Amino acid sequence: MNDIKLYAISLCFCGVFCSAISLLIPKGEHKKLMGTVINCFFIMMLITPVVKGFKIDIPEIKYSQKTTQNRLKDEKEEILQENITANIKEGIRQRLKKIDVIPKKISVLMDTEDTTSISISKIMIVLDKKYLADEIKVKDLVVKETDIQPLVSFE
Repeated sequence: MNDIKLYAISLCFCGVFCSAISLLIPKGEHKKLMGTVINCFFIMMLITPVVKGFKIDIPEIKYSQKTTQNRLKDEKEEILQENITANIKEGIRQRLKKIDVIPKKISVLMDTEDTTSISISKIMIVLDKKYLADEIKVKDLVVKETDIQPLVSFE
């Protein structure tokens, strides 16, 4: 937008300049030739940006696009992480149910530091104290399913 504004202002100054020069040219045989030269100069000023194309560079829009893209990427990764976590929790809950263990709480921590993958860093399971004898079965089941040693606590 700045380029178009600058172009319009330049045309105005060029028009005023060409008019002033035209008025200063003495009458006679040179008046026609100088008038043609001035008109050609003005036409060149008029069409040069159109022929070359306006260079419109708006950094605010570029910044806004990058910010939006980054925000969308972050939201996508967050949704993906939430879905994976929910699926892991539900899978563990279902498998524990098969051995008659009902967890109070299951927490899954994801490692997202690597930009190319998401991995499970910790699984924490909170059980009622009545399942104290089943701790080893619970740990073995989770390790078998996820290859991760869970932290099992009791309340």
